[in-house]
Amino acid sequence: MIEARNLVESTQLEARNNRSMIRKIYYRMMGQLPRVEWKLFMFGNDARAKVKFTMWLYFQDRMMTSDRLARWGMQVDTICVLCQSYDESRNHTFVECEFAKSIWKRILQWMQRQPFWANSWDQHWKWAIDHAKGQSRSAAVLKMVYAGQYT
Repeated sequence: MIEARNLVESTQLEARNNRSMIRKIYYRMMGQLPRVEWKLFMFGNDARAKVKFTMWLYFQDRMMTSDRLARWGMQVDTICVLCQSYDESRNHTFVECEFAKSIWKRILQWMQRQPFWANSWDQHWKWAIDHAKGQSRSAAVLKMVYAGQYT
């Protein structure tokens, strides 16, 4: 509390006539934190709030996939319900599953984008970030479609 008080007082002295004093205090209290990559998909995305929250859970690898539930000791069928071939996990559901690949191929064709599929979550994530950057309409549509795949 004392440190916060000193921080506020020093900021007030620096920015007496500046309107953004609260912003400066906030940034000083937060410090230098690294930027999160998923911010690009969360803010400026016109998808519904429920869809964005579910997408955020997947980004954090906190969605209730059957492999996570099994690790917690629950009795669940761990086989993927889409392809019936491999255990269900975040990586399998969005990168490795043949059913998901076929759906994404159709979506990317509809969006008039080059079909691409990664071999790992990191490759998939890098591709998604690279193609969702910017303020173009195609980037906005990709963000909404990308968020929609999680529901």
